[in-house]
Amino acid sequence: MSRKERAKPLILDFYGFKDEHHKFLEQILVAFPLKCNFCKSVIRASIKITSNWVGHLRTNHPEEFKNYSELKEKSAQSFHVKRNVVANLHNFVRVTKKFNYNHPIQRKLDKQLVRLVVNSSMPLSLIDHPDFKLFLYQLNSQFRTSSRKRLSNTLVPMLYNDVFNKINLKLKESTTVTVTVDAWTDARMKAFLGVTGHIIDKEWNCLSFLLECKRIHDNHTSENIKNNYMEIINKFDLGDKISHIITDNAANMVAAFKKTSLISSNLLKDIEDYSTSCDEAIMDFVERVNYEHENNDEECEDDTLCDASDSQSTDSCKFNYNLPDSIFSSISCGAQRLSCIAHTLQLVIKDALSDVTQVERAIETVARLISGINRSYLSKEKVEKLNKFFVKKNETRWNSQYLMIKSFLEFSEEELEFVFERRNVITAVQRNVLQELVLVLEDFSVITNLIQTDKFSIGHILPLIRGLKYELNKLPYLRYCDKIKSNLLNSLDKRFNYLEANSIYPLAAILTPAYGKKWLKPEEINKWDNELLAQLEIFLSNHPLLNNDQMQNKEITEPCSKKIKCLSYLNDSQQMVDQTFKKNQINFQDYINQINKSNISCLNTQVFWQKHESDWPELAAFAKFVLNIPATSAPVERIFSVGGAILRPSRRCLGDDLFEKLMFLKCNLNLFKN
Repeated sequence: MSRKERAKPLILDFYGFKDEHHKFLEQILVAFPLKCNFCKSVIRASIKITSNWVGHLRTNHPEEFKNYSELKEKSAQSFHVKRNVVANLHNFVRVTKKFNYNHPIQRKLDKQLVRLVVNSSMPLSLIDHPDFKLFLYQLNSQFRTSSRKRLSNTLVPMLYNDVFNKINLKLKESTTVTVTVDAWTDARMKAFLGVTGHIIDKEWNCLSFLLECKRIHDNHTSENIKNNYMEIINKFDLGDKISHIITDNAANMVAAFKKTSLISSNLLKDIEDYSTSCDEAIMDFVERVNYEHENNDEECEDDTLCDASDSQSTDSCKFNYNLPDSIFSSISCGAQRLSCIAHTLQLVIKDALSDVTQVERAIETVARLISGINRSYLSKEKVEKLNKFFVKKNETRWNSQYLMIKSFLEFSEEELEFVFERRNVITAVQRNVLQELVLVLEDFSVITNLIQTDKFSIGHILPLIRGLKYELNKLPYLRYCDKIKSNLLNSLDKRFNYLEANSIYPLAAILTPAYGKKWLKPEEINKWDNELLAQLEIFLSNHPLLNNDQMQNKEITEPCSKKIKCLSYLNDSQQMVDQTFKKNQINFQDYINQINKSNISCLNTQVFWQKHESDWPELAAFAKFVLNIPATSAPVERIFSVGGAILRPSRRCLGDDLFEKLMFLKCNLNLFKN
């Protein structure tokens, strides 16, 4: 049938209409008679208006009319099916005109898709799910959906290289970089070495990057850790930019970063010129640590082995780990290892609790009770009814013991009786012991939480440690925990005595506007004034500054911060001095005068130096150098929590290379939101 031929009405099959007359239907415009096949009656109607024929069939032949109606319904359904097929075919042809992979919109959507998968820790197989593909089609029918293979082999590496280059550019713009290093074993018992980098940019923003979470093989020896660390550093071509390395107190970490191969040739020459005995003592220390603790991953209890800055006495010589002025001040002289303050602070608490039997028994009782609660769903329901909760002790989490005791003490005797279904869950003496313990450890908990933040530099450490001692000495006599108080004071002196021996901690504290010289004793002020000016002179001789034209005065409002209890001892009296100084001395004194005029709670380090950088450019550059050092290794330990979220039980077949890239992107993508 041609396009112009009219379709034959179905009613004609019930009348004397011959098929050979079908080609003349278009020419028959008027009504014409047809004889009924059943009663031979002649009925007139037309092709356009067939109601007479249909009416005759309905009135006189109902059974045949029923057959006619069924045929008509089937014909209509067939017509709609054919029309839908044509429409779908048209849509298919239209949809197959997808974006090319190099199309700007396609590339932008691909990157956004990778960001979604990475930031939400979704399984990569999601992209092959039919419902997800349909969802993407509904959003943009021209978007070319990728496969899991393309996602893992092309898109993830492409975004990884993009972020890697941006981080590398940021690191090259900075004059110094500080790194934190730690090792981690995942749920599959695979070992990784994590390294984070920290800089302060031109706007005084503290930036932290995950440089790499690298799979390491064999034992966690100092040599193995050192080699893998150097591979990561060389990938970013940091060279001598690294000024300090922050690690925990594990013996293999201490030994790894005492190796002379980590130190540049300039540093070795300075050490040789400084003292032959120093060189011998360093070698003796490294060899002894390697010999005794080569495969030891746990934290060392011996102070002489815990910290790279501790002083070590031997029969042959008394060696001070402080390097000469030029070594401290010049970045080209190699990186210096510093201990994580948080780890050392936890060792202080461990020391204090180790030999107080009554306290240890009370803590064990509480830990046992809470452990039993977590094994009984009935007990858990009772706790939920009280709208409270118990914190379980976790050996790998700082402050967990303190939080466990504090959460337990929030339950009254009646509530404990309701939960445990017995009276006198703990004795009155044990409750008093725990209450005194919480009072003693409260400031330690506050400081531990503070120093774990990303922007918390070593400039806060010495004032806070002195503040801890001040608050402990202020405590009244404690009936049960007085020995713990004295143990804490002794352990603080023992484990943190290196802070004042290493110049960088006092100088960082002085250059932190919230403290200045207020934390110093009167007899210490002149000593550290002279030390800072001497270090500043050496620093400037090794580091060219930006032109003053690049530094502009900034109108910035400094936000007020919350006052910390253990800093109440700071001396707020102004120390104005009217003398003649050299340029650096004048700048330093102007800085001291400025912070003495300000409210301590409104001295934000970043905002203060951003505002006054143009006033004292030399001092600001030196402050940026020392304040770029994190107080703890918490940044690198935080990324291991990210790794645990990525390696859920359903995703433990990820290859090492893909896992490392996902970790890198997950930790760094939010730094480049645009």
